[in-house]
Amino acid sequence: MAQLTNLNVSPYYDDFDIKDNFNRVLFRPGFAVQARELTTLQSILQDQISIHGKHMFKEGSVVIPGQMSYTDSYWAVRLAPTFNGENVNLEQFVNKTTPVILTGSTSGVKAKVVNSKPAFQDKQGYPNLYVQFIGVGTDNKRKTFLKNENITASTIITHTTSYSVGVACCQISDKGFNSRRGSAVLLEEGVYFIRGQFVRCQESTLVLSANSNTESKRIGFLIQETLVTPEEDATLTDNATGSNNYAAKGAHRLKISIKMVSRPYNSIIDSNFVEIMRINNGVVGMMSRSSDYNIIGDALARRTYDESGDYTVTPFQFEIRESVDNDYKGKTNKGVYGSGATTSQNSEANESLLSVQISTGKAYVKGYEVAKIAPTSLDLSKSRDFNSINAGISTFEIGNFVNITNQFGLPDIGNIIGETIPYKTVGLYDSENNTRGLPNGTQIGVARARSIEHLNGVHGDASAVSRLYLFDIRPFTYISLNGDPFPTLTASHANGVKITGNDSGATGFVWGDLTFGTQLVLTTVIGRFRIGEKLIASDSNLTGKLIEVAGGDGSTDILIDGTAATGTGTIKTFAFKDFRSLYMSGSSNDQNFTADIVLDGSKTAGLFSIDDATLSDNESAENRVLLETETDTSSGVKNSMELETPIVAKLKSPEKNIAIFKLPKNTIKTLKTAINSGVTDTQYTIRRNFIGASNASGVVTFSAGTNETFVGFSTIDYQMSVIDAGGGNASAGELISLDASKVGGTGTGALTITDNTLLGSAATVKLYATVLRTSVTSKSKTTNLCKKLEVLSSNSDGAYGTRSTDVDISLGRGDVYKVLAVFDTEVDDATSAVIPQFTTSNSIGTFVRGEKITGASTGAIARILSTVSPIQYILRDGIGSTDFISGEKITGTFSGATATVGTLTAGSKVVTSNFVLDTGQRDNFYDIARIVRKKSAPVPRGRLLIVYDYFSHGTGDAFTVDSYTASAGQMEYDNVPNYTATKVDPDEPQPTGEFELRDCFDFRPKVKDTIGTTATVTSIDIITGNSFDFNSREFSGTGGSTVDTPKPASSIQADFEFYLPRFTNLYLTETGSFKFISGTSSEVPQQPKDLDASLKLATFFLPAYTFSPKDVNITRYKTQRFTMRDIGKLHDRIETVENLTALSLLERSAESFEIQDQNGLNRFKSGFVVDNFTGHKVGDALNKDYRIAVDQLKQELRPMAVFKHISLAENVTTNAERSAAGYTKTGDLITLPYQIVPVIIQDYATRVENLQPYLLSQWVGRITLSPAGDNWYETAVAPDVLVNDGNYDTLLAEKDGLTSGTYWNEYEVIWSGVDATKVLSENTFVDASGNTIKRTITSENRTDSSRTGTSFNIVAADIETVQNKTIYHSYIPYCRPRTGVGPLPDGSERVDGSIKFTGEGFLPNARLYVFFNEVDMNRYATPLSSAYTSDETIIAGSPLIASGAGKIEGYFEIPDYTAPGQKNVPKFATGKIQFKLTTSDINQRAGVAGQRSDAASAGSTLYEAVGTINTEEITIVSTRNAEVVYDSVSSSTVVYGGGVQTDQIIAYAQVAPTYSSGDGDGDNTDNGPTGSGGFSDDQAASDVGGGTGTGQSGNDGDSDDAGGSDTGDDTDDDGDNDDWCLLEDMKVIINGVLSFVTNVKVGDMIGSTYVTEVQHKHMRSGYYIINNELKITNDHPLLVNGEWRKTEDVIVGDYINNIEVTSTEFINSLVPTVSIVTQDDRYDVHCNNHTYTVHGQYKLKLKKAS
Repeated sequence: MAQLTNLNVSPYYDDFDIKDNFNRVLFRPGFAVQARELTTLQSILQDQISIHGKHMFKEGSVVIPGQMSYTDSYWAVRLAPTFNGENVNLEQFVNKTTPVILTGSTSGVKAKVVNSKPAFQDKQGYPNLYVQFIGVGTDNKRKTFLKNENITASTIITHTTSYSVGVACCQISDKGFNSRRGSAVLLEEGVYFIRGQFVRCQESTLVLSANSNTESKRIGFLIQETLVTPEEDATLTDNATGSNNYAAKGAHRLKISIKMVSRPYNSIIDSNFVEIMRINNGVVGMMSRSSDYNIIGDALARRTYDESGDYTVTPFQFEIRESVDNDYKGKTNKGVYGSGATTSQNSEANESLLSVQISTGKAYVKGYEVAKIAPTSLDLSKSRDFNSINAGISTFEIGNFVNITNQFGLPDIGNIIGETIPYKTVGLYDSENNTRGLPNGTQIGVARARSIEHLNGVHGDASAVSRLYLFDIRPFTYISLNGDPFPTLTASHANGVKITGNDSGATGFVWGDLTFGTQLVLTTVIGRFRIGEKLIASDSNLTGKLIEVAGGDGSTDILIDGTAATGTGTIKTFAFKDFRSLYMSGSSNDQNFTADIVLDGSKTAGLFSIDDATLSDNESAENRVLLETETDTSSGVKNSMELETPIVAKLKSPEKNIAIFKLPKNTIKTLKTAINSGVTDTQYTIRRNFIGASNASGVVTFSAGTNETFVGFSTIDYQMSVIDAGGGNASAGELISLDASKVGGTGTGALTITDNTLLGSAATVKLYATVLRTSVTSKSKTTNLCKKLEVLSSNSDGAYGTRSTDVDISLGRGDVYKVLAVFDTEVDDATSAVIPQFTTSNSIGTFVRGEKITGASTGAIARILSTVSPIQYILRDGIGSTDFISGEKITGTFSGATATVGTLTAGSKVVTSNFVLDTGQRDNFYDIARIVRKKSAPVPRGRLLIVYDYFSHGTGDAFTVDSYTASAGQMEYDNVPNYTATKVDPDEPQPTGEFELRDCFDFRPKVKDTIGTTATVTSIDIITGNSFDFNSREFSGTGGSTVDTPKPASSIQADFEFYLPRFTNLYLTETGSFKFISGTSSEVPQQPKDLDASLKLATFFLPAYTFSPKDVNITRYKTQRFTMRDIGKLHDRIETVENLTALSLLERSAESFEIQDQNGLNRFKSGFVVDNFTGHKVGDALNKDYRIAVDQLKQELRPMAVFKHISLAENVTTNAERSAAGYTKTGDLITLPYQIVPVIIQDYATRVENLQPYLLSQWVGRITLSPAGDNWYETAVAPDVLVNDGNYDTLLAEKDGLTSGTYWNEYEVIWSGVDATKVLSENTFVDASGNTIKRTITSENRTDSSRTGTSFNIVAADIETVQNKTIYHSYIPYCRPRTGVGPLPDGSERVDGSIKFTGEGFLPNARLYVFFNEVDMNRYATPLSSAYTSDETIIAGSPLIASGAGKIEGYFEIPDYTAPGQKNVPKFATGKIQFKLTTSDINQRAGVAGQRSDAASAGSTLYEAVGTINTEEITIVSTRNAEVVYDSVSSSTVVYGGGVQTDQIIAYAQVAPTYSSGDGDGDNTDNGPTGSGGFSDDQAASDVGGGTGTGQSGNDGDSDDAGGSDTGDDTDDDGDNDDWCLLEDMKVIINGVLSFVTNVKVGDMIGSTYVTEVQHKHMRSGYYIINNELKITNDHPLLVNGEWRKTEDVIVGDYINNIEVTSTEFINSLVPTVSIVTQDDRYDVHCNNHTYTVHGQYKLKLKKAS
């Protein structure tokens, strides 16, 4: 038998045995009935029932459901055991019919009693009441009782004495807790199949914990079998007389009872236990809700699987989150768990795990129903497997060299202490050397050398040619002044004074050695100085810092001379083509380095011949060129003209000018491989300086370093010059001819060079040799956190960059990677800025400087600058982010230390958003870092205090991934910086110009720290020295570092480990478990083998290392269920396809059919068109004459119609008025009058089901928003549309700015939605225009939904399925602002004002907090009236307090984030956004790290924003890999259907930017694009790629430059840098239609003028944004205050077309633009809110002038 109790014992002797096959007990007359036979009879019957039951049900299955529920809000209140000397009677408080209400006499908190626990069951011996809190205290905040508080009841309570209603009847205990939140499970009465029996369970409550709601338990029945005798139960005696006859005892009974118990989550002891529920961390994971059938269930499952296979009914949705908080690229990805916590799968939460949240859903797997009633959380390991590469090769391919000859000596390149200066300045001159070793001509530039090698010619001979590799090239600009300046420009600083043109804004730094009298020489020039303008000096103490004329009256300002200086012009800017020789000074002339530059170009280019002709004296030559009649003696050609190509200096391979080189793989883990026992095995050849002296035999010995050997001799690898002559024939400066016979010791670490003839004894020589370095070590970068720098508010003659008023503020050192904060005292005195701080108490452990701390109550996050009280801190998210509060606990995320916050002290004003960080990284070195004030930002008024993190450089050979070390939880592997180069080498691996430094060899040296810096991180720096000019850049000294440059074109060999990607599949098994199966990590990973007996739900592609959840790509598999109705629809669609196919064949037949005329010739066929009008695939949608619309639903052709959104306002306010007007309003719906009439009434029921067994609730509020959404759209920008049947052409046209109107019923399609569709198949292809098209086959379907929403960034289109409708969101990524509270002054409703919210059902009198998309928005919420706040004066931010009835009303604003300086104003993605009111000020909710329960009261609703409007996202133009990211925050959708083709543009064709260097041929035309210099390094450098143009604001002149004067070649005749351009998202009226400028063509009409010239995809290095909408380059004139003015000269307060300029901002970014020339001199640009007039002939005007 199924029961465990053995009944084959005395006195029962039930010897039933199933092996006997006895089916009946046959009694016979005359034979006594045996007790054993009666017992056996029962056993036979029970066996039959058991067999049938086991066939039908599985063990523990529900037969008759008993309602089972779980609550995580089972509050326990501990009472004092006595009250007024009487024992407390708990029974008096429990009444399930009419619950007793308790009220705190002091707090005012109210609670409803639901159960009790006697004192003997409490560990501390106190009576407990289980309650539901139903009202907050009188302070509108407190939610629980106070200790020692007297309690009154809503009914009479009797212990010994009776206590009336409202009279204190008990007291809260003063021991331990006063109220604790626990959890419990309630089971209603029901029947379960257990041990072959149908066992009834009674209603019961199981308290899992009285003080925790995060329990992990298995809930089930404990099965108990007992024998009940009459001695134990009197009801078993004979009751024939109507009463129990104790003398007539009856039979015994076998009783099987079940009791609800809990067991540990991981318990495997299942004896006498049947599981019915599983709870993990307070979340229900499994529950027995319906009958679980056994063998019959298997048969049904087999049939279902054979017929339908595996499929989903309600699809599962997936959301990937971090397991713990993780910082990546400056943002924190919130984790599900706290660090070290136990995950749902009992793993330790850590950074290497992801948490995959799987929504509820339902599927059939192998025919078995699998329903998930609660979300599931699974751990997914990030892809951290790695592979090793042995001897991986990278090539050190460096260019930027010039060929030199007539060489004297060798330059200083490396650092030999006491002998050489690393990267010593090389002067550039305009004349070739007359005397070797001495400069000749005028110095017109400077540079630095990093390598030299012999190229050709006799080794050591003066005629030999060498390659000199240069960087940091700076040409000079000579300016003539109209007088001697006062004071002199070198009075305070020998070099480095910054000069600014008062009108032009051009800047440069004084080169002191050449600046004297009226001659001003500048380097690092940005912009174009103007003749006649005044000049501003950074160290001037005169008014406006203007330079005055020496000897004047103090009011005469220096001007740039307007008369030409002798032979050079007033302003002369030089280019590389002008350079002829180089000079580096030594300690004496004999130790100088000089060389001539080898010029490029052939002398004779050809002859130009003209026919002989003669003219009379009065005859005009007109348009002919005539020469005198004579014969050229050299060519013999009459009337010839000789043409010459200029011979110029040319820089070779300027595009290969970046000292960073990528390894052959990405995501490098380390170069210290496990195979090599954690030691590097990297080797490469370097070029290095050596100094040595010859002995008496003329032998010089040189020693290499550890792990270094000299390479075998070749002329390219060795060059040697004499520094000081010895006893030999060689003189100082002479290059020694070397050959293999003179060089010995190659292959070893000791090299000898023997030449007694030339060297003799005691000669000092400089050798430049190639050395093989093995076991290369990584050069260290030490992470330094929270360094402080104070910047003085004024210091008139101080160095530029040391004052808060300077645009560029020096940080004094290089390689700064993060600025935490900038504080402004706002007072121009000696007051120092203050950093926020708080005192602490109850400290445990020791905090670490720079670590991140979090607040337990507020969730505030900050970095700390001190480790003991008071602690200075900087909030991570800056202004507007949540701050700490007094009394909360803080925890150090790195140290684990804790403390309690005491008194908080505010800091100085935070102005961080006014600046941008220039880290100092350049293409070839690490320069001094700086912060640069934004164009539109105000000038600071006081001292600044800057807090930043930086790297200090240490010893080693080159920077690699192993150079970076974490500190206090900062600078982990995933935060190693990257670098974007200013020059792009098209030959380098993709993406070109982008360098993840963890994947590179970095050979860049670092300049020394500026005067005023200190190495102690806790000290405060005050910078006093120059930082930004050429002379300030020195590489030896404190903070500086040098690097041995590898030999050009050599290989770098390294062993390394690199991370690998992988695929992981998610399966749902037939038993209802989710399982991850991972494939093998590989460079080209493959999916794993499918899991048997399971349904594949999704494939996750985890890229190498998996830096962020957003990097994971999810491919969902569509296993949709099809009903017979769905199949019928498919049948209809297939028939339609057949008809269309037949029609297509008919088209072909008509096309090929020939109709002949009487002569037998084919008649002309005009053509035919077949279109089903489901879209615009057939029509030429891009044609400007295309003016039709289609009704997609009815498949009809219509006239074009432009639909506009109109906000409706109701004029009446009462129901009586509405009734009189003939309509009814229900909520937000307006309908005709209606009545509610019952259709069917059910008055009878078979049983009573308790819908709320606990009498508990979470006080879930109901919220109504008015309006519930925001639908706005403008005809200037086409909204997204439902693109069916190849509509991408018309979408492309609308995308480019044509007025929307090609969809007849678009207001229904876009705003109302159409029947949802299900994707059956997808594929992508590229059309002829280069657009990427996604083709989708979809079907009509049905959708169920619950709790939907999508958050996304920079999206083109987002599709959400909800309530059987699909909403197509438009291009706009962010909600438009809605501001202004309440109705307008005239009483009418605001159309686009704030949103009114009304909530009901909240916890009465509770303080409520507003969250919008989980962002704290309380400062933007305003209570409706004093009934909902405690403030007498109601303002935005006044506390929201629910009424006694739990109602709340108020207004909520979506702030304007588009105004200048609004960095910390929140903005929200369009779509469905959650609006939430909660009693938790930190938005406490289950599932968040450290939070396992929801707030005491909360309610939410969805706000939907759909529309098209130009926002700042439209301004983002990326020529690199832009990423479209979707983050699902929903669990929704059940989808079926099949059969419509959809083509959708998912990526528009883009022309990649072309990066090029100047052709350097010395002419005035660059064969590459504009901005084509070829130079290296540094902020604000000049472009000297050839040509005489003095372009403005280019960063093309310097590969490491954030901007520079372009003196490179230009396509413009006037030498100006660029065309005058608009950005591609600007709009003009083209042929009467508003459209993007990208659509402009020659011949088009813009407004009332014709386009005569246009240039597309013109790359520009920067642009201005005016009034946050007009985007235009710096040199394009605007009609300002009635006259033309360049954009760069426009200032705030000017007027353009009577439009006030409120903001200007310069964006330093490489962008494609459009240059337009028009017939008239002006045309209009149309932006969101205004129209601006710009010049249309400025380019032509300048050409004519030139």
